[in-house]
Amino acid sequence: MNDDLTTGTKVRTSKPAKLSTDWGERAVLERARHWGKEGTVIERSDSHGVIYRIDFSSDASRTAWFERRELQRLMVDQYSPVERRELLAKMSAASDAFYGTAASIGVHAFIEFAGLMNEFIKICQQSEEKGVDFTMCNTHTGRPLIIEHWHAAYLAEKLDCIYGPSLSENPAARRAFVSSMFPECEDVLDLVLTADGERVLASVFDRIRKAADGWRITGEVAKAEVLLRFAEVFLDMKHHPLARQPQTDSPNTT
Repeated sequence: MNDDLTTGTKVRTSKPAKLSTDWGERAVLERARHWGKEGTVIERSDSHGVIYRIDFSSDASRTAWFERRELQRLMVDQYSPVERRELLAKMSAASDAFYGTAASIGVHAFIEFAGLMNEFIKICQQSEEKGVDFTMCNTHTGRPLIIEHWHAAYLAEKLDCIYGPSLSENPAARRAFVSSMFPECEDVLDLVLTADGERVLASVFDRIRKAADGWRITGEVAKAEVLLRFAEVFLDMKHHPLARQPQTDSPNTT
């Protein structure tokens, strides 16, 4: 997608995660530079890097210059690469701000949400690098991010830290949570949540392994990883002999 903005393009100004040093000093003198305002591109200059002059009204005196990363196009169904890179930077800044506030509050499980956010940002970044528009990936669009099994295992670990004990103590809540995550496997999960006794437990876990293996064959490795992880968490199988061994092919493994 071409990131250049042509004259007449409708835009909204958006303060970047980090202002350029020289531009930030100049901005102090430019009282017309406002954030979160809609305007129109009326001029382009590339004498000192590409910048755009934005008109905020019919009054010619109400104009200001902005970098490309400080502008978001209006009425679009897809962000440009420059816009997405800036969104990632802002997401990281928001996560850092949350972590600082959460750490000062001191509730451990609350702090763990920062881990969930940071892992989401990593997944978005890697998806972006592989040509996937991460801004359009969610359950409403049905479009997936590119997620590896070590991402899924980490997310499950964080969710376990936050909600694991609570869900383990509440079968109804546990069932609602897991079946919502995997509605297509509700019959297997029903056995998981009602299993009792070693032989039944072994049989159920074997079915889960086979389902996960099938997903791996079709390339749905992350989905398989999450299912196995949840099976362990909600059956308290982390130290059970039936539980799988930890993965050893994570990129962080030496």
